[in-house]
Amino acid sequence: MKFNKFFIICSFFVTACNFGSIDTEELYSNLSDKQKLAAEFLLSEVDNRYTLTNQDLTDFYPFIDSLSLTDVKFHEQKQLLEDFFANHSSAKSYYVYDKSQLTTQYLKQNILDAFKYYQQSWNSYLPDTAFFQYVLPYRVGDEPLEDWRNFFIQKYGYILDSLINTNQPISTELLATEILKVLKLREIKTLQTNVYSKTLRPSTLDKIKVGQCTDYCDYVNFVMRTFGIPCAKDGIFDWHCWNAILAKDSTIDVYVECTPEDQHLKNWLFYTGWKNLPKIWRETFTKNPNSLAEIHGEEPIPQYFKNPYMVDVSNEYFEGQSADFQVDNNPYNSNFAYLKVWNNKFVYVDWAKIEKDNAKFNNISDSVVYFPSYYNSQKEQKPLSYPFVITEKGRRDFVADTINTQKMVLYRKYLIKRTHNLYLKRMLDGYFIGANKPDFSDSVRIYTISEMPLMKWNEVEISLNKSFKYIKYVAPIWSWLNVAELEFYNPEGKKLKGKILGCNNFSEAHYSSKNAFDGDVLTYVDAIEPHYEWLGLEFDEPQQISKIRYIPRNDDNFVQKNQLYELQYADLKGWHSMGIQNAYADSVTFYNVPSNAIYLLKDLTKGHEERIFEYVDGKQVFW
Repeated sequence: MKFNKFFIICSFFVTACNFGSIDTEELYSNLSDKQKLAAEFLLSEVDNRYTLTNQDLTDFYPFIDSLSLTDVKFHEQKQLLEDFFANHSSAKSYYVYDKSQLTTQYLKQNILDAFKYYQQSWNSYLPDTAFFQYVLPYRVGDEPLEDWRNFFIQKYGYILDSLINTNQPISTELLATEILKVLKLREIKTLQTNVYSKTLRPSTLDKIKVGQCTDYCDYVNFVMRTFGIPCAKDGIFDWHCWNAILAKDSTIDVYVECTPEDQHLKNWLFYTGWKNLPKIWRETFTKNPNSLAEIHGEEPIPQYFKNPYMVDVSNEYFEGQSADFQVDNNPYNSNFAYLKVWNNKFVYVDWAKIEKDNAKFNNISDSVVYFPSYYNSQKEQKPLSYPFVITEKGRRDFVADTINTQKMVLYRKYLIKRTHNLYLKRMLDGYFIGANKPDFSDSVRIYTISEMPLMKWNEVEISLNKSFKYIKYVAPIWSWLNVAELEFYNPEGKKLKGKILGCNNFSEAHYSSKNAFDGDVLTYVDAIEPHYEWLGLEFDEPQQISKIRYIPRNDDNFVQKNQLYELQYADLKGWHSMGIQNAYADSVTFYNVPSNAIYLLKDLTKGHEERIFEYVDGKQVFW
């Protein structure tokens, strides 16, 4: 395990200090020399640390605390949260600095409580620098100060006591795993939308059932650090974050829903369709003196890098690569260059100092497309070079070829995630039957889904010369009823309507049968059990079926008829448009498109998910 040592612990001092409400003489009294160094470490940040608050947040705490006591379902809680913030004024936040609110007693008690688990069997390998950085701090963000160590000792102390009673050696991994097993029982849900951006107080984090990944990371930090487990928040903080347990020989990524063996990061990458994360940063308690925030001077920098409390830990997760760029024409006379990646928008992930007309980026991942860039305070950010990716064959630049152009037939604007293939599979071997008796005792099988359906509208022509009063779709016995839309047409091409019949056994009320007939491809039916669940229609009078259209549970990112699409490709001027097309079917076609480029298909009618891709052998290959 590599520990970052970017801060310096000076020899402690007792006099000639001004820390507002902190009495340093009283603070240092009866502390060991090591604890005095710990006190000095914390005091070095008192002038910079604060609680961020406003009237909205003051109102939010009683609201979320009361909400957590109810049995309101996840989607309802999510809506209530969004409604709360939509109906509040977003009052201007103000800072309550620790130098004016932190008391000597609070700070001293935090030190004593932290040292209760100093140099234990599960953290004895830690250098003091790491203990001070990832166990000792009295806060994790800009939350209101609370006696959280005592709170979590009272709540979870029995976990440690039970391990001690077994007389077995207690390692970091063992203690962290046992704690996470308990936290996993909380059955929380993660919000994808950013409804607030402040660190919540620990007592509220202990109650919430619905929150963001950063909330749960803060919560795990509080709990782990209570018991002397070195724990940090890692990730790309504008994107995703998780907890890192700093074990003796490795960094173990965990999440409040996951024990180490669950391999949270591996599964998250699988779910999102990313092969690797481009860069990984770690939150720190003290400022990183080598951060861009500390060295950029008067030059404008991206908002993400204005945070001095983070350090690059990419090499703890993967073997980093490097990429050099010649700076021939520096449009802003910049001292720094940047790497961006596309994740529905450009996200800055790394920076490099320009030295001798060269910018070198280190510790970057392979299998990720990066966009080298300059930065200024204006909206338009000029590229430094073409997009590139590092593969096992080396670096490959996507230099748009405007001579050798191509015709492109496009079906999607976003990759099909591997988890989405499960939704398609759930309709495989499903079938449609028609009947004229309400108990379907005279049923006739009309069509069986014998091949994997596509994540778009699937159309089936029916030549059966027979009319039915009832028609239904039956899920395969081994799979759940999981369908987004069903449509039935008569020989004249008219879409048939009728009374909705079928399954009433749903995972939640908002996944009911009506979703299959509401015209919204994003709503879907989700039965709680497999076992031949079904849904269908009862017509006013028997109808002949000539066509069936259906779509599995999906992401709504496929090309759809009568929607407008714009194709763009990346060059040295940024995104370049190839025009706008109206889709007349389930694909859209563009002509004379430069080859060997990175592309982006935008749905101008609706939707926000967009993934970059290249075009290889007539197919979209998403990155």
